Amino acid sequence: MFASLLRRGTLFVSLSAGLVTAVLGPSPAQGEALADHGLEESAADSHTLLNWSATHAVQTDSLFVPESTRQVERLVAECHESSKKLRPLGSALSPNGAAFEAGGMVSLALLDRILWIDEKKAQIRVQAGARIAQITEALRKKGLVLQNFASISEQQVGGFFQVGAHGTGAHIPPVDEQVVSFRIVTPALGSMEVGRSSPLFPCLRVGLGAFGVVTEVTLQAIPAHKLVECTKVLSHDELRRKHQELIQKHQHLRYMWIPYTDSVVVVHSDPLERAATPESLDLDRNDQGHRLAPLRELLLSRDSHKVNSEDLHRMSFTELRDHLIALDPLNTSWIRMVNQAEAEFWKRSQGVRVDWSDRILSFDCGGQQWVSEIAFHAPTGLSRDIEYMFRLLRLIQDHQIPAPAPIEQRWTSGSSSLMSPVYRKPGSLTADEDIFSWVGIIMYLPTSDEKTRTSISREFWRYKSLCVDLWQEYDVAEHWAKIEVPDSLYMEPEHAARYEEFVLKRVRDKFPLGEFQRVHNKLDPNRIMTNSLIDKLLLDNPAA
Repeated sequence: MFASLLRRGTLFVSLSAGLVTAVLGPSPAQGEALADHGLEESAADSHTLLNWSATHAVQTDSLFVPESTRQVERLVAECHESSKKLRPLGSALSPNGAAFEAGGMVSLALLDRILWIDEKKAQIRVQAGARIAQITEALRKKGLVLQNFASISEQQVGGFFQVGAHGTGAHIPPVDEQVVSFRIVTPALGSMEVGRSSPLFPCLRVGLGAFGVVTEVTLQAIPAHKLVECTKVLSHDELRRKHQELIQKHQHLRYMWIPYTDSVVVVHSDPLERAATPESLDLDRNDQGHRLAPLRELLLSRDSHKVNSEDLHRMSFTELRDHLIALDPLNTSWIRMVNQAEAEFWKRSQGVRVDWSDRILSFDCGGQQWVSEIAFHAPTGLSRDIEYMFRLLRLIQDHQIPAPAPIEQRWTSGSSSLMSPVYRKPGSLTADEDIFSWVGIIMYLPTSDEKTRTSISREFWRYKSLCVDLWQEYDVAEHWAKIEVPDSLYMEPEHAARYEEFVLKRVRDKFPLGEFQRVHNKLDPNRIMTNSLIDKLLLDNPAA
């Protein structure tokens, strides 16, 4: 998903659907100061950036790619003085395009060094442009690993914790809790080290890139270990009976709900040394052709004259699903058939595998997609998490939403970061109370046809808007990389206005906007680090 070719004067970054070409060095009209920061600001050399799913784009002629921390410091100072926008870009993976700002962005792709590893403390210091995959490989050589991972390993570590990414495990916190300290270059106060003893730490740790440019991060690691992963399919009734046991027994747990079926894919993982002895260590004990047969057969039944045998047998599970959905993405009856074929695929894929934790905890998210993810409090024993899912499935059924699979459900403990969607005051909850559930809904965009993509997008926004009452009742918070305000292209003006007010009120109700605004005014009074989304949600949204 992320490949880069670097040479002096040029940065070429491929972001799946997005392509970024940034020319470093001064244009003839610019002074030496801009050359120090690596900026070409000629309109003829503007750059168009797309996020991973190509749901958001930005065009800019101000894309900075500094080669040193000193350049970052000078860049931030000059932009602050001139009130020029400078939004940290990261890997541009966020589904909502949270990093995009046409007025100016900065990429730390060239600041990706591993600075040191302290084996005794199990800590690693890296530059903020380092990717999670790089950090993982460096730690592996020392017998260490990060405690948890989000699904994508190509994230830059700065964005990884600034947006509050998370993995899964009822007693494992989101990834921001792995951050011991970080160095941030702020517009008003310059460069500062922020550690756990700093009064700014709780506010800035999940800071959304709004307070400055993070340049270095120290992360807490743990001893490297292997996990035993078990994949099985349960019926709804079976899951009701077994859920409390599953969430209490297993270190990592995620569910993949399949709308319009009675199937839930349950994936749990535990350290090899304490996992129950598996019946089999061969996840692929069933032939790949046998596992994929339900999807292949469905495709041939609908599109046999357009699919040759070679292409059919080359396609992976996610590619087959994309191809099937693309045939009729908004036909609920068809999507029901695709989901039923997917459920059968998973039934044929049940089994066990053993591997290093980072390889087990990363997984394929599928193709381009719209995604919305929320989190809510789900203490042990109340079954709020499971009841939420059954109500969501009923909503999908009642409104005949062409909802593809999976609806992914994960769990974490809370976070002490003030802006985390699962914030709780340290020590305020018992272990059984300190559990939050994350639920993500999706619609795939398996075509490049703009008319079809727009129709899918409009249906996804209808899907989201139908969840509003459920979200209100369960007091949810949206993931910062996935929260959005509606585009007039996808919702009628009256509906868009109501939905936007709902989103703004949710943010007011869930987060300490007064504290965020106070600290932001101190560190970035000219708002150079924000964009319209951050301004609307957090700075222009009156504190409760």
